[in-house]
Amino acid sequence: MRDLNGVGDGDYRVLLDAGGAKLFADGHAHYVILCAAMGLLSRLGHVVQRIVVEVGPAG
Repeated sequence: MRDLNGVGDGDYRVLLDAGGAKLFADGHAHYVILCAAMGLLSRLGHVVQRIVVEVGPAG
């Protein structure tokens, strides 16, 4: 998980519930949050792609 430098060990416990942390990109993502994001992307990815084509990646 990004930007957790200097936090206490207890703060990492949230990564251990419901599947724990999974490697993602160059860091970690909470399993449930990652699954939710992947579900949204699979359902709405075409909308995001259309907006990027119409507006451009910088918006």
